[in-house]
Amino acid sequence: MKKLTLYAISAFTALTILYSCEKNEPTNEPESPEVILPEVHVAGIGSTASGIQIAKYWKNGKVTNLSDGTQNNFALSLAMNGSDVYVAGYESNSLVKVAKYWKNGTATSLPSASKFAVANSVTVTGNDVYVAGEEQIIEDEIFLKGSIAKYWKNGVATNLSDIKNMAHATSITLSGSDVYVAGSEGNVGKEIAKYWKNGISTNLTDPLSLARANSITISGSDVHVVGFVQIGNNPQVAKYWKNGVETNLTNGAFAAQANAIALSGSDVYITGQEENASGKYVAKYWKNGVAVNLTNGSNHAIATSITVSGSDIYVAGYEYRSDWPEGRYWKNGTVTNITDGIATSIFVK
Repeated sequence: MKKLTLYAISAFTALTILYSCEKNEPTNEPESPEVILPEVHVAGIGSTASGIQIAKYWKNGKVTNLSDGTQNNFALSLAMNGSDVYVAGYESNSLVKVAKYWKNGTATSLPSASKFAVANSVTVTGNDVYVAGEEQIIEDEIFLKGSIAKYWKNGVATNLSDIKNMAHATSITLSGSDVYVAGSEGNVGKEIAKYWKNGISTNLTDPLSLARANSITISGSDVHVVGFVQIGNNPQVAKYWKNGVETNLTNGAFAAQANAIALSGSDVYITGQEENASGKYVAKYWKNGVAVNLTNGSNHAIATSITVSGSDIYVAGYEYRSDWPEGRYWKNGTVTNITDGIATSIFVK
């Protein structure tokens, strides 16, 4: 998720001011200022009656299908540049996976030599579109040999790893001319959480655990990353790294992940989920390390994305009902349902 520059929305109470006037002089009342409501943009995934996955986008609850239902399509990340809406994801069938992004509903496929690639994250600056993801190397059209973390700038790919390991690029953001990508690299159940700055990697964890970096954002010279670490058979611990210094968001008693991060001033907002004593995942966010539950733990719930607009906190995700995931977003903890798909990314303008 890229760092978002958002606008605070304030509601004003109109004051009626009476003027003392001479006879026959009209009384003037100031016009009430216009109240500008925020636009809530959400990307996600729905499905047809036959089970084909459809990439979707909602603006203030009004849905737009990005794919036609003939092939499986997945929308995983959303960014805006002015009034333009960019959604990244991929198309999949039994023969190929095509990384792609949609600009205002029009798809652009991203090249890959193996014809198996996915796009996980998108960010935009000016006329430049950056997409992070990975290319999977398939052997004999069956076996997954490895995956290469990469990003595309305007469709031109830059590899961040080689095929020696399994590598994933999960999140991309920019700071000036610098390109930051978060992800992981490893093999056989052990992965190193890391990020790349202009193609140079920085490891956040050791090679003995299973760890992933799921989201990255930059503030000044500070690099903020979130993800998880699992040591052996112990539960996953949700993690936050600032300039490589690790902070535990959970105590390791139950499995947890941190999926996304947003900054507002000096406050750090992180969202994800943590298992409860009943074995259900609870969607939540942490503000400066203090957890706020978004669901009551009666059903599995996943929080995928977070953004802050003024004093309002928006979280996207989904909750299982009758073993079926239903999309949600929460504004300051109050839920809005998205019944025709799950929510993977949110942006408020």
